[in-house]
Amino acid sequence: MRKYRILFFIADNAGCCFYRAKTVKEYIDNTPQLAERFEVDLSFLMSRQDWVTVNPNNPKEIIYKNFDLIILQRQYGEENYKNAKFINDVLHIPTIYEIDDFLHGTSPLSSAYFTYNNKQKDRFEVIENFMKAVSAITVTTDCLKEEYSKFNKNIYVIPNSMDIKQWNGVEKKDNGEKIVIGYAGSATHLADLLQCEDAIRQIINKYDNVYLGLGGWNLKDQTGKRILFGDIHDNRIIEYKWVNNMHDYAEILSNFDIGIAPLEPTRFNECKSSIKYFEMSLSSVPVVASNWGPYELINNGVDGFKCATNGEVFQEWYRNLEKLVLDKNLRNSFNEKAKKRILENHTMQKNVFSWANAWEEIILKKETELVRKGDYIIPTLPQDKWVWRTAEEENKILEELKKHMAEKEKKE
Repeated sequence: MRKYRILFFIADNAGCCFYRAKTVKEYIDNTPQLAERFEVDLSFLMSRQDWVTVNPNNPKEIIYKNFDLIILQRQYGEENYKNAKFINDVLHIPTIYEIDDFLHGTSPLSSAYFTYNNKQKDRFEVIENFMKAVSAITVTTDCLKEEYSKFNKNIYVIPNSMDIKQWNGVEKKDNGEKIVIGYAGSATHLADLLQCEDAIRQIINKYDNVYLGLGGWNLKDQTGKRILFGDIHDNRIIEYKWVNNMHDYAEILSNFDIGIAPLEPTRFNECKSSIKYFEMSLSSVPVVASNWGPYELINNGVDGFKCATNGEVFQEWYRNLEKLVLDKNLRNSFNEKAKKRILENHTMQKNVFSWANAWEEIILKKETELVRKGDYIIPTLPQDKWVWRTAEEENKILEELKKHMAEKEKKE
C-alpha cells in the first residue's frame, strides 16, 4: 500500500493549530489503518529542516523528503505565498490552504480587525492569492465554504472535532452554594459579550451567590480598567489565568457552573464552528448561547439554551440564565445530554478519517491532472531550485518566532 507523506506548515501554537493540525497528526499517527497510509510532519518554518533529513549511517549525506502534500495552515506572508506557489506549480506537489475563520468579516470591535484591516492592508490580498494558487482549501463549515469558493472551487468541509482524551480526569468543580457564570476567550470577542452583558449584570445584582468567571482575557484595557462589567465589584469576578494546553483549559472550564457563548449577528460568527459549546459541555458546563450560526445545533431547552440576537435579547439571556441559576437538576440534565451527543458524533477518533480521505483525493486528483498533461514527476525538491538558509539564520528566525508567540500569549 502506498504511504503518503504530509507536511503541515503551521502558523501558531493556538487553538486553531491544536484542532486543525496537531490533533489531526496525533490521531493519524495513533490510528493503525491511517498510520499505514500517512506520515505527517508539522513545522513552523518552510525551511531546509522541513525538506531534508540526514542519513543516520552517514551524517554528511543529505536525503530529500518527497512530500506528497503540503498543508498551509492560516498562512499569509508574501514569501510563504511565493514558496507555496513554487511547490504547487513547479514541484507539482499539491497544496492545501487550511483556514477556519472568515477573516474578511472580522468585527471592527475585535482586536483582530486592526491586524487584518489597518496594520497590513495587503494581508487579505495575500490570503486570497494563497487560496487561488493551491490545489484545494479545507474549512470548518459550509458557511465558510460558501464565502471562500469565490477563490477556489475545490473546497472540503471538515468540521472541528474533539480530542476527548484532553478531558480525561477533568471533573466538574464543586463551588458549594456559589454559582459561577463563566466565559473563556480572547480580546477578539468584545462585541459578542455585549449581547449578554446587561443580563449577567442584573443576575449578579439580584443573586448574592452568583459570580462572573473569566478565563483568559480579564476584560481589562492597558490601564487596568475593565472594559465590560466595570460596575460589578471585583470581589464578584473570578479570573482564571490563560494556559498553554488544552487539558488545563478544560480544567478552567470545569470551574464554571453555567457557560456562556454569545455571538454578535455577523457573517464572521455565522461561519464559526461549534467548538466552544463542545468544550464547555465536555467540562460538564451547561451552555447558554446565541441562537446564531454554530449554535443553531443546540436543542433549545434540552441540551442547552439559545437566545435571540435581536428583539428580546436581554429578556432571553436573563430568563435562561436565571433558570439555570435556580435549578441544579436542569444544569445536570443539560450536561448529561450534551456530553452524550458530543461523544457520539463529534470526536476526532471518529472524524479523523475525513481528513485522510480528503488528502488522498486531493493527491490523486493532482497526479491525474499531471499525467493527463504528460508532465507528472515524482514530488521532490531539487537542490538547485531552493535557496537554503544557513543554520544560524534558521535559529535566529525560530527564536524571533518563539519570542513573538510568548509576547502574544502574555498580552492575551
